[in-house]
Amino acid sequence: MSTDRNNIVARTEGVEDDSQLLEQVEAHMRATLMNEACDMMRRTGLPAMTVLRLAATAMGSIYREMADEHLQGICECGWQPDETSELRELCQALMEKTCQRALPDLAAMHVAGSA
Repeated sequence: MSTDRNNIVARTEGVEDDSQLLEQVEAHMRATLMNEACDMMRRTGLPAMTVLRLAATAMGSIYREMADEHLQGICECGWQPDETSELRELCQALMEKTCQRALPDLAAMHVAGSA
């Protein structure tokens, strides 16, 4: 588990020790975004990088809308947006996942020879 994810767990009320919940939510969000991105590319013919940029733009607008509502006191959950550190955290999460390469699944690899 990454340091960022540990920080998120530590700051999340009620799920401090529930890394399994965070993993499930992340997997669901990833699958949903992947399905939508692929569908948009297929239906519109837009290139992958355009669709990814639009997805990042959408995430930014979602953050802005949620932060504004919390700053206005509309939601009573207690979150007090700290844009400077949170935007840094979001950018770092994007960079961290972007720079990670998937490790090959040894169980699925073809055996090349014998020793």
